[in-house]
Amino acid sequence: MSGMDAAVACLWELAELIGSTRTVDRGLHRIDSETALSSRNGVLHASLGADAEERVGEIVEHFEARVVPFRWHVSPTCRPRDLGERLLAHGFREVDTLAGMRSATDRRLVKPDPSVRVEPLAPGDEPAFVDVILAGMEVPESRRAALLANVTGPDSRQTHYAAWVDGVLVGAATAVRFPRAGFLQGATVLPTHRGRGIYRQLIQTRLTHFHQAGIAEAIITARTATSAPICDRLGFERISTIDVFEHD
Repeated sequence: MSGMDAAVACLWELAELIGSTRTVDRGLHRIDSETALSSRNGVLHASLGADAEERVGEIVEHFEARVVPFRWHVSPTCRPRDLGERLLAHGFREVDTLAGMRSATDRRLVKPDPSVRVEPLAPGDEPAFVDVILAGMEVPESRRAALLANVTGPDSRQTHYAAWVDGVLVGAATAVRFPRAGFLQGATVLPTHRGRGIYRQLIQTRLTHFHQAGIAEAIITARTATSAPICDRLGFERISTIDVFEHD
């Protein structure tokens, strides 16, 4: 994965885990999925030369032929340096900015809250877990089946965590174990229970479990508008900024 920063490398590994096909072709790291979700189709890393315009056009044609929306991630190691401007000229729109962040896993970031119980997701609780993702992340109901399939699909590298308050599942998160680092994937809390430190408890539990598994470092790609400031306050180190562009 020459040229990729650590955060994007985790996204590349994650793509395989969730069933996307990965293709490396002349400086482009492309993912394709049978699922018509932009987050599972697109380019995660690009190192292009003088033929950049032609290559961008080829990618657009590829996904237009498949009739699926797709995303293009632009990090500081991508080339050319004006890649984001070129994508805008090709009809993309910038939809998000992520902060690649890292932390040692042996840190104690928050004090345990006895009113919040965070534990690996138990069999039978998958539908409630997906309910939290749909509500907390404002995900369309049309994605329920795909999310449920991902949660119930067995993979030894991936563990889902549920946060409980008064017997109600109110928070959801996932941890993925990769060879070089642990990856903190997609955490959310129901709007009715935010502001109580539950998101922080979800981070702490996953870091602790990584440490217990012998994984020294954790990586997260946090949205700069929401979760990145929380991770800043918890002492995570920012290692990259990833601009996310989308094409319909």
